[in-house]
Amino acid sequence: MLALTTPLAAGLAGCIDRPITEVDPGQDKVENLSFTVDLNRNLDLLFVVDNSGSMEREQLQITENFKRMIEVLETLPGGLPNIHLGVVSTDVGAGASCVTPSPGPGVLRNAAMVPGCTPPSGRYIEDVDDGNGGRARNYTGALDDTFACIATLGTDGCGFEQPLEALRLALSPSTTLNSGFLRDDAILAVVILSDEDDCSAFNPDLFTSNTDVLGPRENFRCFEQGIECDGVDPHTEGVRENCVPRSDSPYITPIEEYVDFLRGLKRSDNQLVVAGILGDASPVRIGRNERNNLDVLRSCDIGVNDPQGAFPPIRTDALLAQFPRSVRTRICDADLSPAIVEVAQVIRDSLLPACVLGNLVDANPAVAGIQADCSVVETQHPGAADEATAILPQCGPTNPADAPTTPCWSIQVDEEVCDFTASHREVAAHYPSTEPRDPDTLIDVQCQTQ
Repeated sequence: MLALTTPLAAGLAGCIDRPITEVDPGQDKVENLSFTVDLNRNLDLLFVVDNSGSMEREQLQITENFKRMIEVLETLPGGLPNIHLGVVSTDVGAGASCVTPSPGPGVLRNAAMVPGCTPPSGRYIEDVDDGNGGRARNYTGALDDTFACIATLGTDGCGFEQPLEALRLALSPSTTLNSGFLRDDAILAVVILSDEDDCSAFNPDLFTSNTDVLGPRENFRCFEQGIECDGVDPHTEGVRENCVPRSDSPYITPIEEYVDFLRGLKRSDNQLVVAGILGDASPVRIGRNERNNLDVLRSCDIGVNDPQGAFPPIRTDALLAQFPRSVRTRICDADLSPAIVEVAQVIRDSLLPACVLGNLVDANPAVAGIQADCSVVETQHPGAADEATAILPQCGPTNPADAPTTPCWSIQVDEEVCDFTASHREVAAHYPSTEPRDPDTLIDVQCQTQ
């Protein structure tokens, strides 16, 4: 007997284009899961690193503590996953005084940034199972040292940080220098490290040196043109409440574009992790900077002996809020190792079995236990000429999950593996020993959740 509790995440990029028996859309909401019958061990991990003038300490903290992220990922079954690890800066150019950085906006950094270090031989770090009990690597030495070699970007980048545009460029097929980094079947995790908010602009006039139109060429332009707060005139000094990204800015790209872009890369949200190591969300205060110009003031400081702090990341927070597998931690903590560990734990969880993020709707409360309202579709040999799709029935008394006579699915409770969810429940596919499945067999799930 072969009863497989199917693990999470893999599949072809983009939306599901196979027929799925739909559940009733009138009830609550539908949660989509997509995974393979074998544990997905592929992880594409992108760090978006702020390289503006205030980030020396934060870059040092992240690179010195990256080994803690590795230690968390090594707790996965089978150890360290098959990693593609890339680094991109928040600098994509912003007018004459912030020229387009070398080797180009959104291009993954692979130059040695630490004296005496050795970068990877490719555009990104690769550390994967070689199929013979070892690892295929494009670097020498320790993984954390190689990461530090390329991620210590320095502080000469543009002060108009554009992390969202940087990640879009880094993951876009149009940035051909990054070819091969993004794998269709991998979990994609993006980690944004920045002490300021996103200022991704589609209209380069935002960065004009002509101060008659937009005032001093400073970060307040990003706030005034990209954020709205309770209808208050942005030039009024004081505390702001209920600040959200503008969707009608004539200069700054709407957050929705980046949400749609990321979702378009994967079959479901379960294949995406979006993390931020950022400034505090509040307070949002407008005051005067050291040049006596209007500015957004810091929302947090490192400490009384360190004047450096961070600013409220309203746009970046709004992006994170759109993804169920997201995490944001404080960049203002003197020790960023707990932040690294917390981000790593969420990434690790995304590689574990198919945990249901919401609370399942009970379709029949009169029957003991949760009677889940789910639709489960199996696709064998996805993308191949002999691709075969079938709807799996739910396991039951005549076809039990522990001894199935035909393929079926069940809802199981796993408090250890699904400890990051409210109900600790996962979807599992089960097969009789006479009907094994290839490891790349896809399971697409729709369940009603509250």
